[in-house]
Amino acid sequence: MRCFGIGVAPPPPHTPAEELGLNQLGRIWQDAAIAPATYRTLATLLLDLAEPARRQVAEWLRESAVPPDGEDEEQRKVRKIDMLMRLLRLDDSELDKQPSRAVIGVNIEVPRQTILDAVEKLVSQWKHEQGVSERRRRLDMYGSYLKAWDLREGWAGSSYSLQQERSWDAIAGTLSEHRSTVHDWHKAGFQLITGHSYTFDHWFRLFMVDKLTGPEMNKALSRRHVSHSPRGPAQVSEAVLRKAAENRRNSVLDVDDGGFSLDFADDLLDIKIMIEKGLDDKAIAHVVQPVDPNALHKLLSILRERHDDERPPQK
Repeated sequence: MRCFGIGVAPPPPHTPAEELGLNQLGRIWQDAAIAPATYRTLATLLLDLAEPARRQVAEWLRESAVPPDGEDEEQRKVRKIDMLMRLLRLDDSELDKQPSRAVIGVNIEVPRQTILDAVEKLVSQWKHEQGVSERRRRLDMYGSYLKAWDLREGWAGSSYSLQQERSWDAIAGTLSEHRSTVHDWHKAGFQLITGHSYTFDHWFRLFMVDKLTGPEMNKALSRRHVSHSPRGPAQVSEAVLRKAAENRRNSVLDVDDGGFSLDFADDLLDIKIMIEKGLDDKAIAHVVQPVDPNALHKLLSILRERHDDERPPQK
């Protein structure tokens, strides 16, 4: 988010639930599982339609919103039925596809248990199709999940720190559990806090700015020969530079000399891709041409460790 100019820091883990708005979610979602669909929700689903179908629906809605002059209530009802029939006659298979998100209609005239059985069957089908495993909600384990998260991610009371990160062996010793257990707890904590399963890509996107910045990281990303553009430097007036600085205030670019830049962000993304493709440190160093090879090696060790965290730790 900071790379897009959003300079507000994420809330720390000790922020009360009321300040995070979690109680608002509770009023909308029953047991964090279901919520009645609103017109806003249904309108949002239309954005998933392919453009030709979306244009047809947009025209249909626009026409329905412009009633003829002098239309009375009875004529309005007739026109509504006519508009519904026209929608059914729209010749586009896109309109008959199921939405990518769970939306269902319920016939409240049938017995309650029949509705519950049908919903259970449909939810099981969706979970199978999307590869979502069934799991229990373990509210009693949230404390353990968050302890493993804090130790692994180096929570230092007000921010995350690479220097405070603990190894799996150290975490297992602190929590008196097996390495595989605390590894699973950390993944559960990651899911609980971010809403996403743990992957190297998700971790990288979450912590790229908060952890992979500062003087030491900048040393790793500083190149001996840098040519981000084949063209020579263009002449830019001081007024233009001053205006650009004002526009990016409070963004990721508005940092001190030990901070972060978008050039370094690009370099980090390149290194991440090279790790995912299986390049070794020597090959990556050959591409990056770092000023400080030792600093680059340290950065690669950090990223490789997080890449390997997708798999259970070796015994």
